Amino acid sequence: MSHRRARLAAALAAPLALLAAGLSSVPTASAATPAWTPDQPTWDVVTQKDVPVTMSDGIVLRANVGIPVPKGSGAIDPSLHFPVLIEQTPYRKDGGLFTVDPYFVQRGFAMVVIDVRGTGSSQGQWQSFYGAEQTDGPQIVRWAAHQAWANGRAGLMGASYLAINQLLTMEQPDAPSEVKAIFPVVPMSDSYRDVTYHGGNLDAAFIPPWLSLVTGLGAPPGDQTTSGNPADFVDGMSVAANHVTNTTQFQVPVTVDATTGGAKTYDSDYYRSTSPIERIRNVHVPTFVVGGEFDIFQRGEPLIYNALDVPAKRLVIGPWVHLQGSSASSLPADGIPDLKTLQLQWFDQYVKGVQTGEDAAPRVYQYELKGTDASHFVSSNAYPVAPVEPRNLYLQPGTSGSAQSLNDGVLGDTPPPAAGSDPLPYVPTGTPCSRTTFQWGDASASQASVGNAPCETDERPNEVQELTYSTPVLASPVTINGPINVHLVAQSVDGQNVPFTVRVTDVAPGGTSTQLSAGWLLASMRATAPSPVTQRIDGTVMRVFHPFTQAAELPVPAAPTAYDIEVFPTFATFQQGHRIRLDVGTGDAPHMVLSAPHQAQSAGAVFMVDRNPDSPSYVSLPVVSAGRGHGDEPALQPDASGGSTETGVAAAVSPSLPNTAAEGGGGWTVAGLLAGAAVGLGAVRRRSRHATMRRDVR
Repeated sequence: MSHRRARLAAALAAPLALLAAGLSSVPTASAATPAWTPDQPTWDVVTQKDVPVTMSDGIVLRANVGIPVPKGSGAIDPSLHFPVLIEQTPYRKDGGLFTVDPYFVQRGFAMVVIDVRGTGSSQGQWQSFYGAEQTDGPQIVRWAAHQAWANGRAGLMGASYLAINQLLTMEQPDAPSEVKAIFPVVPMSDSYRDVTYHGGNLDAAFIPPWLSLVTGLGAPPGDQTTSGNPADFVDGMSVAANHVTNTTQFQVPVTVDATTGGAKTYDSDYYRSTSPIERIRNVHVPTFVVGGEFDIFQRGEPLIYNALDVPAKRLVIGPWVHLQGSSASSLPADGIPDLKTLQLQWFDQYVKGVQTGEDAAPRVYQYELKGTDASHFVSSNAYPVAPVEPRNLYLQPGTSGSAQSLNDGVLGDTPPPAAGSDPLPYVPTGTPCSRTTFQWGDASASQASVGNAPCETDERPNEVQELTYSTPVLASPVTINGPINVHLVAQSVDGQNVPFTVRVTDVAPGGTSTQLSAGWLLASMRATAPSPVTQRIDGTVMRVFHPFTQAAELPVPAAPTAYDIEVFPTFATFQQGHRIRLDVGTGDAPHMVLSAPHQAQSAGAVFMVDRNPDSPSYVSLPVVSAGRGHGDEPALQPDASGGSTETGVAAAVSPSLPNTAAEGGGGWTVAGLLAGAAVGLGAVRRRSRHATMRRDVR
């Protein structure tokens, strides 16, 4: 008998051994590393506003420029040349969100903040990363890097939209060689799956308000109207009028199309062309990624990091929603400096060429969610934090005695002993009392001025209309890190559609059920397809890929059918005395809404969620374990073949089930493995940052 099958036999011989066999948390919070000290401000700042930058098609963009000048001089010295940092924003360069930052200019970087086409003070039509906006990026860089005050070296920076277009700029066929490093903060990887649609359902909590924000910021006259130049006044007024007209050509049609079931409801070449993950291998410069456990781009930030093949890369994931992540709001913490210090150190080393010791710092910091225990950042040299093993927890009969839900079911480490099912009615609204309301609404409870709202950290109000499956109380901690797959076998009573919502929660001894992560899938969108982002561990699917195209949409049969649901990655420890819970529901308002046709298909639907020993339903958790390396290489690897996740389904589930689910079935349930492979911190070598000042200022 192989070692693996011997371990399997041992696990099967002891029910719930997985949960009680001494699994431990990832070891300790990060030890503080020797701090790198940024230079003191040594330059004054001269700002040039609304500088015209003409693109190859004649469209004029407008930029604000900050240039270092000798202290007290107030004038640009033509003999001095500086590296330049560039931000491309749709949020109006003078609007206060993203502006020329004196912090960097005073430390020897010129800075350019430019309104992307069709926004702010810039001419053209805004189409949200599409088409000409991408080809503008390299032109902007070359213009900035070869100004009289520049030395030909550049870095790209910024958060959210400004992070995404860093990646898109460097993915262009004519990517600018002037760029030596980038620093995308809370970037998107996939414009369809990360944020616009979740499981084929529109993210209504974020997308419509965001489109309104960009539209509103572009409506006032361009900032150049106040320059005193009559030509600038005419241009600024014309730009504003054009932006308002453009809303009828992009924002309004896109919104109508998405809500009425048009082409934008489905993945297509439009979304592929605006998704950085599609061409991420074209990025070849050092890249520092910042993400959030509850960011709107939670799914994609680790994907970007692992897919990058660059000379240097780093990843910091904090306990942040999107706005918090944009400034890495809780830093400094656990030996990690604040965001500006991290950025300066990165750009000093890779743009200026000054050795700062950045290369000796841990490559990855993740915030470990630890329930009722104190949480901290944990360092490693790879993502996930340490080697992981797949652990399948199965939907079982009985009651846990821990939930007020439709069924109060049980989650265990073996398939159920006999067949059964639980009815799940479609509840179109759900309840707004959920963490997803805050995550996809882009604000924490405190930011929304509602104090410590229980809904952000307690799903119990939501669970009364959902199915729940809870483990017994854990005898030892269990740590997970990475994406999660939920494999449901379910039957539509009358062949209607339904949007599944699943949540993995941490249940504290007092009963609080805190969502760690969630996933969604419209039943008709269940088909899978080959993709490099598919991930397996030892044959168990951990991330499934659904094409979400109109051609891939399937009828929903009134028969048991397998549905694999991608749950976005997390890093969390379930403490001793806590429970692991899987919530299975339908509606998730206001976060998620269906298009009108899908809503009509789902009205009154009831699904039976199966608990069958021959075709079980289960959740696959990426449990941190020992004995699979030392965290130097990712344990979660993309599917080597890029093949369909449907391979081998017939062997994994009953032959009578439609072959539309991901590879699954009985995973290797392993008892008695201890987590805790600590990754040592390399001491950050203190290097001299004070290179001799030359006329070409590095």
